Parts: sequence; C-alpha cells; structure tokens
Amino acid sequence: MYQSIRFVFLLLFLLLVSHLRAQITVRGQVLDEQGRRLSGVVLRLPTHGVGVVSDSLGGFVLPICGDCGEGSQHLLEVSYIGYQPQQLKVSALTPSPLKIELKEAELQAVEVLAQGLDNLQTTNTSREDLARNRLGSLAASLDRVAGVNSINVGVGIAKPVIRGLSGSRVSIQHDGTKQEGQQWGGDHGLEIDALDVSRVQLIKGAASLRYGSDALGGVLLIASADAPTQTRFFAANLESLYKTNNQHGAISAQLTARRGRFWAQGRYSFQSFADYRLPADSFVYNGYKLPIYGKALKNTAGEEQAARFTLGFIAPKVQNKLQITAYALDAGIFLGAVGLPRTYNLQSDGNSRDRQNPRQQVQHLKVSSENVFFPHPDWHLHLQGAYQRNLRREYSFPDSHNRPLSTENNNLALALLLQTYSANAWAEYSPQNQYTHTFGAQTQAQSNTSSGFEFLIPAFQSQQFGAYYLFDYRPNGKNQISAGLRGDFQQLQTQDFFQLAYTNSDRNATYMQQRARALSRQFLNYAAAITWTFQPKRGQQWQFQLGKSFRSPTINELASDGIHHGTFRHERGDSSLRAEQGVQLDAAYRYTRARYSVSAAAFGNYFLHYIYLRPSARFSPLPEGGQVYQYSQHNAVFAGGELELAAIPFANLPNLRISQAYECVFNYNLNTKLPLPFTPPVNILTELQYQSNFSAKISGFFSFSHAYFLAQHRVDRNEAATPNYHLLQASAGFSFAYKGQKISFNLQARNILNTPYLQHLSRYRQLNLPEQGRDIVLSLRLDFGG
Repeated sequence: MYQSIRFVFLLLFLLLVSHLRAQITVRGQVLDEQGRRLSGVVLRLPTHGVGVVSDSLGGFVLPICGDCGEGSQHLLEVSYIGYQPQQLKVSALTPSPLKIELKEAELQAVEVLAQGLDNLQTTNTSREDLARNRLGSLAASLDRVAGVNSINVGVGIAKPVIRGLSGSRVSIQHDGTKQEGQQWGGDHGLEIDALDVSRVQLIKGAASLRYGSDALGGVLLIASADAPTQTRFFAANLESLYKTNNQHGAISAQLTARRGRFWAQGRYSFQSFADYRLPADSFVYNGYKLPIYGKALKNTAGEEQAARFTLGFIAPKVQNKLQITAYALDAGIFLGAVGLPRTYNLQSDGNSRDRQNPRQQVQHLKVSSENVFFPHPDWHLHLQGAYQRNLRREYSFPDSHNRPLSTENNNLALALLLQTYSANAWAEYSPQNQYTHTFGAQTQAQSNTSSGFEFLIPAFQSQQFGAYYLFDYRPNGKNQISAGLRGDFQQLQTQDFFQLAYTNSDRNATYMQQRARALSRQFLNYAAAITWTFQPKRGQQWQFQLGKSFRSPTINELASDGIHHGTFRHERGDSSLRAEQGVQLDAAYRYTRARYSVSAAAFGNYFLHYIYLRPSARFSPLPEGGQVYQYSQHNAVFAGGELELAAIPFANLPNLRISQAYECVFNYNLNTKLPLPFTPPVNILTELQYQSNFSAKISGFFSFSHAYFLAQHRVDRNEAATPNYHLLQASAGFSFAYKGQKISFNLQARNILNTPYLQHLSRYRQLNLPEQGRDIVLSLRLDFGG
C-alpha cells in the first residue's frame, strides 16, 4: 500500500513541475510607526486561500494569481500580535515596493491571542507547541491544555478527554473530515500520524451544530496539509524522535512542491517502541503480589507506520484538494490484561521489542476530497466527500476463554471491519461585514462486519443525515451574537449473531450460542444554541453560550456483550437505551494587560438519559473475563471550569513568563446520588518559561513545570479511587536558520523524579499498575528549501 502511494506521489509530482504559469506578485515591507521593520507579520488574501509571513527585515512577496487581470482588486488582511490589524486593496498595478505601516495597539498581550471578538472556548496549538511536547501520541501531547486529559492504554495508545467527556462525545476532524475508526472503544487510539500535524484547534463545550451530535463534548480540528503560498516552491523536512524509557524511535519525512496553481505534498512516518519501564518492580492485584521483571511491562512494544499524499489546486475562484492517508499499528497488549495475571506469564522472554499474543493490529485508509468555490465575493461554497476503511484485529488465546479452535486463524479473537462513506456541504453568505449566514448538510453511511472466535459487537449498518443553519451578527466592534439550529436523523440495524461454544457438561460437545439479536432503531432530534460575545474595552472580553444538544446511542452501548481486552473488562450493552438530551451553559472571561493575563471559563451541563459505562458488582460468566461493566442510562449533571493565569514578573525580563492553569470537572448521577465513573481529577499545572530570539537566525526556549493531580475519591460504586501525585518536567530547545535551511532541536525530561503514580483514566490502573517512569525525549527537525 505504501509503495503505491509513493508511486502516485512521484507521478503527480512530475506532472505538476512541468506545468508553468505566469504569476502576478506584490512585493513590500511592513513597518511600525517608528519605521522599525516587523518580522512575523501575517499577510492573507482570504478569498484566495494564500498568505505569507514577513521575513526578518519585514519584507514579503505575496502571489496574487496567474491570469486574473492586472486591474482586478484583491482584499489583503494584515495582522500582527500587539498591533491593530489592517485591510487594504491590492492589484498588479499596486506600486512596488508596497509600504505597510502598522499602529501599535493600546495593550500588548503576553501570549498569542486572536484579534477581535474570538471564541473564548477555542484553543489553538501550533506545530512548534506540539514539537515542544512531542510524545508520539497526539492525544497525550495535548493533555497540557487546560480542560483536556487523555485516556491511555500504556504509552502507545491514547485518546482525548474534554471536560470529562470522551469517545463518541468528542468529534475528531482530520483535515476537514470526521475521523471514523471504532472510536467508541476506550483502548482504541486515534489513527492519525502524530508527526504529521501542523496545527490543532480545540473547541470546548458543545459544538454539535456544525460538526454533528458527536461534538457534544467538544471538537478537535487537526490539520496536516498546508498549501504553499509561493507559486514556485519546493521544500523538504525531516523529523526524528527518541524516547529513552521504552527506546522509542521515530522518523518522518515530507516533500512539498508547488508549480503555478498546482501543489503536492507527501509524508511518510515510522515509529517503533519497546516495552516501557515502570518505577516499580511489582504490583498487587486481587490481593496477590505479582512481579514486574526488569521493571518493564512485558508485551507493550509496538510499531506504527503512516503515509499521506495530498494534491491541490488553487485559483482565484476555486480551490481543490485530494488526499490519501494510510495508517497501520501493530502493538502488544500487556499479558495480564487477558485472563488473570500470573507470575509465569509475566516472566521476561529476553526480547523487549517482540509482540506476542495478546496483540492488536489496526489499519486505516482514508481518501478524501475537499472543494471550495468563491462564485461571488459574498459567497463561499464548501463541498467535501470521503471514504474510510478501518480494520481492527485483536489476537489472543482461544483456550483461555473456552472457545473452540478456529480452523481459519486459531488466534484471531476479534476482527472489526468498518467502512464509512460521508459527504459534507455548506455555504457561507456574508452580504456585509455585520452578517454571516451559514447553511450546511451532512450525510454518512456505515457498514461493519465482525468475525473471530470472540464477540464484542455484532455486524451493523447505519445511516445518518443532518442539516443546520448558523447566523452571526456583529452590530459593532464590541458585540457579536451567534445562533443556530440543527436537525439530525439516524437509523441503525444489527444482525443476529450465533457463536460456536462448548457445553458446560461436556468439553467435547459444542452448540450454537446466540450472543446478539437483530436490532433496528431510529433516532430523530434537534439541537440549538445562542452565543453572545462582548468586549467592553480593549483587552477585556466576555462570552456566554446557552445550548440544547443530543446524542444517539452507539453500537457498543446498544449491542455489545463480550470481553474488551484492552480495557480489561466485560462490556454489556442495552438495546433499550434512548438518545441523550443535554442543556449546556458556558461562560468565559479574559482580561489582558501588558504584563499579565487572566482567562476563566465555567460550564454546566444537564443531561437527560445520560449513557455511561457502570462498573457492576458481577463478574463475567466467561472464564477469566473480569468485571462486568454495564451500559446504563440516568439523568446527570456536569459542572466545572478552567482558570489560566499568565504574567511577566519582571519588566526588565520580558522573555520570562510564568503561568498557572487550574481545571476541574464535577459530575453527579441524579438517580444513584453518586459520581459518574472515569472522571478526571482536579489538577494544577505551573510553568516557568523563558523564550528569546538571540539573533535574527537563532532562537531558543527553556521551561520547567510542575503538575499536581489531586486524589480522586469521587468515584462510582465498584470503582477504585486513586491517590494524589506530583510530576516534574523540564524542556529546552533551540532553532537555527542558515541560507533557507532550519534546524530545530527539543529536549524533554518527563517524570523527573521517577514518581510511581496511578493515572485515574488509565486502563491499566485497574490492575494497580503505575504509569511510565522517567523519560527523556529528544526530537530533531530539519527544514530544507522553501
């Protein structure tokens, strides 16, 4: 598969480099009121989808188009942190060089904040931010963002948690397409290359109007492919990563080219990691003390490969992008997670990189197309379509669950093949700067087959359709009102499932056991929201949002009934579950001065028929199946918030910054009068950072942070509590540019004190296994050309 992608990339690249077009450009320089040259200023042509950043001397070269006419006018947006943004018209007749003078704003932010009336529930993370916290897993790299945690299974698999909500309540949008890949599973990670992410936008709170009911808890917008702004462009970059704890090595290479209106980009990444080490030599499970030989958790090694090819076209009134991504993961599952942990199967085999059974193999293929049209200056039309194929295999030992041996594959416990077809269309109409109307529709069809000697979910088919309308009104520079309405229809059909099993009385006799009954469900509902953003004066902003949301139950919540090895439990669904209904209230405030800023957000959610996985007091009837977790439905409330403080403590050291972030989630089951399970604990992150440009070509940073996680005693019945813990981390890095080439180096020291601790959202904490010990992470990035 990867060889085919490389061949297609080379073929299309040869085609595009042979295509030449004339190009109209505008050259100029950006200065402040004192005539000082400003570097890093962003200059954008919003209707063309192109932009540039001014160089160290404030200069820029901005491509307009190849054949749009010399006299045609184009809107140019100029923005720079701490300065008032500008808009001006440019054309081929604009005098060159163009001098742009920016006026300094009354107050300067101490951190990168969006200009104007932005969404206070949105956090943007750049490639540089991700590189400084690179962990090999995207979800784990984002857990330093206030309000975000991660559910992890060891160190190779993680998925995001936003304000206590995860799985099918968090929508993952990858390059404009919703990621579909058995995301309901607690041990199913994101099938996205963590080394191929240019930026991430996190939207907290319900965003289900635009992105669907899966965005009830929030949205992660992940972007990897960026179109080059220059019309004659070729660049390459190489990135490597090494982690000392589990000898994790990774390498990723990318090529980007543009000739005229066509551009192409290709990337390949490879990661390999060994068994990870713990700050403990034993653990206690069910009263038995079991060894951890060599302080390494056996069979937690893995290997990951990913490839992407993107081909794009840019013109004044149309933009097109075709993208193919392929992802493959082969990772072991700790032997103690299948059956009961025993001393003999925990003994080291002398190879820390081999992957024995139990193990999981995941393959994900996605082909997507995105088209943007600008038929009129007031209209934007977006059309998207995608096909995704997700194959998940889990291998285990059939005799450990008393299942008859399969003649096809004796060790294939579970094989889930999910195919998804989706289409998305929306149009934005802005007749004037005060109003914006958005009309959208989405549809999706899925089919899933299930095989293997174990059973977790049945085969199913589902169809979804949704339509929405959004309205933005900006009466002046201080107020903005946004409102919207959405309707959704979904239907789900499952099939009967019979499985060959041994009889209890005679191990030589078998019979067909029914594990699932045919099911047909339909759901029709609506969502609505209204938001008011108010900026009474520069540097101060308020935002209030009230919304009604819903979420239809997923296949695992309705029809699962089997052992989920990666989560060490027997999960059981309920076919009578109803759709969730929710009412959300969010409030946010930000105050920014020259040397400090304060950002606070609070939320309250009331859920009717909230669906959750409840740890029961029963054990699985399947041999060594563990505790039964039952999907249940009750009314519940969620509340909490985040508080972020940042300051420059010394006026004569403007590059030294100290920050602190608090986050908490409180929930309550109104029926059982108990907390809900799997709730992240209150935590506080304190960081001291120094960042400076030592010269026009060299920059660097250093940071030291302390994270404190309070004990989580607010747990559901039959759920274990976790104690408090402290974690220390330090990082440093530098970037060096020379003749168009750039070298970036980052070094992290995580869990410096090698502290043993239980992460409340980790699936292995049910076995009383501590998290990864001390780890030194080194990353290197080389950029060529451009």
